[in-house]
Amino acid sequence: MMGIIGAVLGFILKTIGILLLVVLALILIILITPVKIGIVYPELSLWVSWNGIKYTILPSKPKEKKVKKEKKDKKPKKKPESAAADKPQQTEQSGKKPDKPKKKKESFVKKLTFEKIKKIISIVLSLSKKILKGIVFEQLYMVITVADEDKAKMAQDYGKLCILLIETQPVLEKVFTIKDQHVNVGMDFSKSETAIACDLIVYVRPGTLLLAAVAALIKILKEGIL
Repeated sequence: MMGIIGAVLGFILKTIGILLLVVLALILIILITPVKIGIVYPELSLWVSWNGIKYTILPSKPKEKKVKKEKKDKKPKKKPESAAADKPQQTEQSGKKPDKPKKKKESFVKKLTFEKIKKIISIVLSLSKKILKGIVFEQLYMVITVADEDKAKMAQDYGKLCILLIETQPVLEKVFTIKDQHVNVGMDFSKSETAIACDLIVYVRPGTLLLAAVAALIKILKEGIL
């Protein structure tokens, strides 16, 4: 009899162990698998993808309008009863002592002082570099066509934009992770307004954000801010 009970318990423990491993594997897959976001402009296309599952946010699908059928048989509305009938009957409460007011606990928001808020912001900013570096531009395609009715101003704007891109590109590469980047700047003498077109695919792993959040929380608790 004891042998049978032991075998059953062993089977149950093995099953629980396998289920736990499956759950841990699923959590690991969720944390490692990147969430991708695609943006196309000026067509205004926006989509989100995770583990091969793609959901288009823009352009949104038009909703089908449902035609409401009119009801032929309409029941007559009931007349409202008198206001006196709706009022609850008042009962005399004589000889009862008034309840003592309960002490309200100080809310979490009230405990936060300006100094504590400053410390929390500084901790978040110190970890923001890791978070931003975890944001990966898998594809960064951009075409900027400078145009203006005043050709001299257009040439000036074109030169300023080129200088701006040359100066900001190394900064962006330090802050973010950029894999495939193509940025083209040109001039169009036949148009009067500057046009911008871009095709971006950005992804971030949930695990990166989770680790940064846990690190920030540990640091906040160690310093006794909360």
